[in-house]
Amino acid sequence: MKLRIAAPALALSALSSISPLLAATVNETSVYLTVESENYSDAFTIKGLLNELSGPLKNGENAFSFSKLESGIRYNQFELALFIRNDYFAAFAPDTARLFYQGENNLPVDANSHYDIHLRLNNIQGKGIGFGYQLSPTNNFSLKPRLNILKATELTDGTITGSVDTDSSGSYSSQFGVNYAYSEDKLFERNVGSKPDGLGASIDLDAEWKTSDRLTLSLKVKDLFGRIRWNDAPATIASANTNNVALDSEGYIDTSPVLSGREINLDHTQKIPTRYYLTASTPLRDNLDLEGELFHIANLNFPRLHLKWQQGNYQLKTSLDTKAKALGISIGNRYCGAGIMSDSIDPDKAHSFNLNLSCQLPL
Repeated sequence: MKLRIAAPALALSALSSISPLLAATVNETSVYLTVESENYSDAFTIKGLLNELSGPLKNGENAFSFSKLESGIRYNQFELALFIRNDYFAAFAPDTARLFYQGENNLPVDANSHYDIHLRLNNIQGKGIGFGYQLSPTNNFSLKPRLNILKATELTDGTITGSVDTDSSGSYSSQFGVNYAYSEDKLFERNVGSKPDGLGASIDLDAEWKTSDRLTLSLKVKDLFGRIRWNDAPATIASANTNNVALDSEGYIDTSPVLSGREINLDHTQKIPTRYYLTASTPLRDNLDLEGELFHIANLNFPRLHLKWQQGNYQLKTSLDTKAKALGISIGNRYCGAGIMSDSIDPDKAHSFNLNLSCQLPL
């Protein structure tokens, strides 16, 4: 049996750093629709994650995809939204990415090598409802908290740790431990029967403070204190090993591990990764602003620069992500907008891809 790594289903998901001008004003009722996407992988291309790790492999340790389709209504300071979302976050050792890549692409493993195995997966899919309220205690400060209630249907949450050693004769040995909960067992193909349902909640915060005519600070927080509670979720807590098993004549790996442990069902609490976007903006001249942004998730930091030009109700923004080496552009007015950011114009080579589409109709 071959071990497989789960890949995210790439949906169109949010990029707050290039959002167009679509905020409803106070004392206005409007309906809106947004399609949002933020995707990054340092080891694999985005396309490779969707196609069983095809394409080139780079040295890397992280991959994520945050996807949401949302529709809602804003009435004065109130916001009510319905959404569907797919979140995926993976952290792994470079050796782990290389081993899975070799297995998925029928490539021989490296002889006389030691592979460190560490993989942390967190994936959810579901739908929910959001309740937001815009606060403006002063003319220079605004805050919008939002409560999200999520009914989740797809679960992957856990870790694999261990090692694989190969020798020059074409043999290998491995030891690894598994501790993960799931709605579908992609590692050992356990028949889980009916899938579990999860119910959870998180908080979004959107704050803006105009400290002076020369500086505006904003902070967006996504999924603060986010948790999902799964009842009777399938889980595997086990250790496995394979010793002195020869590779085939072409050096390909196809493991049949001896598994000892428990395949159980349990109540499981899944933590939703929190994302932070901190932005500082200053005017360069009339209608032209420079923005510096820091996007933070887990142990990753993405510094970004934006140049924003505004003429009447229209806004044009160009963007640079220095970590992802990505360029972006967005255009919009108070009714609709679109933005894109990527590190490559060739979809087969992109390691970073973000897309934002949005429409708003006053009533």
